[in-house]
Amino acid sequence: MKHKWHELIELATIPDEEDYKRREGFGGYAATVVPILTNNFPFMPNVGSVIVNEMMDLIQEVDES
Repeated sequence: MKHKWHELIELATIPDEEDYKRREGFGGYAATVVPILTNNFPFMPNVGSVIVNEMMDLIQEVDES
């Protein structure tokens, strides 16, 4: 299965809360540039913990089935 380059970037760059503090509060690459390149809305600063929590719930659901 082939992916477009921007889809690969989107999958590989989840900003952490520190990324939002970079560049004098304007955010680093993952927080500001990736959403523009992938034509998405900007991430929220807690996106990393939200994704981890959702993935853990999904794993638990699959494990229980």
